[in-house]
Amino acid sequence: MLSTGPDRSPRWRNKPPRRREWPNFFVGFRVTSTDLVAQVEQIQTAIRDACPDVEPCLIDPRTLHVTLCVLRLSDDAAVDQACQVLHSMASRVAAEDFVRSSTPQFNFSDWGFFGKNDVLYAKLDVTTDDGLRLAAVAERLHGEFEELGLTTERFRRPYSPHMTVWKTSRDRELIRSLNAQREPDEPSVQDDVYQVVEAFKCAAETTTSLGVEHPISIELLSMKEKESDGKNSWSLSSFIIVVVPLTFGCTKVTTSMSRLHSGTPVSVKS
Repeated sequence: MLSTGPDRSPRWRNKPPRRREWPNFFVGFRVTSTDLVAQVEQIQTAIRDACPDVEPCLIDPRTLHVTLCVLRLSDDAAVDQACQVLHSMASRVAAEDFVRSSTPQFNFSDWGFFGKNDVLYAKLDVTTDDGLRLAAVAERLHGEFEELGLTTERFRRPYSPHMTVWKTSRDRELIRSLNAQREPDEPSVQDDVYQVVEAFKCAAETTTSLGVEHPISIELLSMKEKESDGKNSWSLSSFIIVVVPLTFGCTKVTTSMSRLHSGTPVSVKS
């Protein structure tokens, strides 16, 4: 006999599966230190010389950056919301954590890998005073964006800020193809890159730092969409939407999604 009572099945059974939202903006700061860029270029040259086939997975040194959080901003209204967050009192208070007599400095201490050697990055030392403040800023900003439903992932503790210099996601099809050509007992191309980096570290002079970055701003940056084997991939765009100086204060640049996607340059007011 069919029940005529209310449906008491769990609500989640009636919900459609959540579609994954791909980020198209991120908050972070650029890495422009000549010493750091030189270190990146040296290790990328070593990778390029030893493993030329994986060159497409190298990050352009001109786009080096550290990400605080990634966002999905679907329209102009969402962009405006993100701008308001960066200009809100809570964000200003977070920025005040860096108010000192000098610009904050972040030390990059060593090379590391994520996953199965899929991502090569430079580690930012979060044990310093400025490193701890950066972690606090990242968590506060992420919390505000999360309340608005603009984030695409949860805040991860401990916060591990880093500068990516090589990653397989830039051309996954290439990496799959290269690995498919190898015998089952052969190391993967990712493992080859790992060995190159280890050899590079051993050959380098003993040092406690790869370099130091002195960023002056936290920026809301757009990602540029491009097609790659039928899948979306993302690369850094030069558009600056909002600049929040770490020495306190804000400068807002008005723009629109249509201008971003058309490639129209956006100037930054000083």
